[in-house]
Amino acid sequence: MDQLLKLLSLLSVDHYQSGQVLADQLNVSRASISAWVAKLIELGIDINSIKGKGYRLVEPVNLLDKSRAVSLLPARVKAEVSHLDVCGETRSTNDDALEKTMQGQSWHIYATELQSHGKGRRGKAWQSPFAKNLMFSMARKGPLSSDLLYSASLIVGVAVARAIRQYSHIEVGLKWPNDIYVNRKKLGGILCEMQGNPQDDPLLVAGVGLNVGYNPDGLDYETCSLASLGVNQRDRTELLAAIVNETIDAFSDGSVLNVASLLDEWRSLDIMLDRPIKMIRGDLVVNGVAKGIDNKGQLLMQDEEGHLKVLNGGEVSIRW
Repeated sequence: MDQLLKLLSLLSVDHYQSGQVLADQLNVSRASISAWVAKLIELGIDINSIKGKGYRLVEPVNLLDKSRAVSLLPARVKAEVSHLDVCGETRSTNDDALEKTMQGQSWHIYATELQSHGKGRRGKAWQSPFAKNLMFSMARKGPLSSDLLYSASLIVGVAVARAIRQYSHIEVGLKWPNDIYVNRKKLGGILCEMQGNPQDDPLLVAGVGLNVGYNPDGLDYETCSLASLGVNQRDRTELLAAIVNETIDAFSDGSVLNVASLLDEWRSLDIMLDRPIKMIRGDLVVNGVAKGIDNKGQLLMQDEEGHLKVLNGGEVSIRW
């Protein structure tokens, strides 16, 4: 994958480059260039190939830029990030974070251009074409207040909503516990995982997947992307830095007052409030009406008998 990224960085939309010129630049054979171009095309990169002229990108491909992402972070946030990595391909950025040994109570960021086994909530897959969308995880090992830990998905949702507003001026809505929507179409999702004892020094991992330049179809719900919403600026590096900044800011104060304020902000973005929903737990399906969240970030649902149920994100799925 590293070689593919090097080749991609040399290709241009402005002019054709011969296979031999590219081979000389990368110190490989002409046959290797041909094979790598074929692989890039398999990954979804549009490349024109004309015999005697060479190769040209049909449209620009803006890869995530690690150095630039770090430079875009404010000094106070940059001081809390000890590691930011961008790779071409990985199984899952959440798995990358969970497998690392972390110390120092600082944040570690893992981003990728392609996930082969990206994870959604409750074991569902989260996949995206190469270099089209934004897939990354933020991880921190160390003490965090129980209020922050138990409301982590909702707090990250608020941070993502803030960042998207800054980046594109689009107002997003949040669906409990971890989905990002615009006009009843899913724009992205969040997956928080925790390793260790909440009372000790747990490892918190927050994975974020956002449709930037591509949104899938054929699913059992409608989707959208920033591109489909008319956002011409698709600088994924800038958006990555904005979300990292907002997330670290949100988690920097674990006081009850700050968490309460973040949950109030989440409530202002709640797209399910007072709408009919279905709670699904295994084979059990219960119809009801969403009634917001409590002060721990748990969903309140009024069932058909008028009883108020308190639902935990790890226990159920919600349909509407």
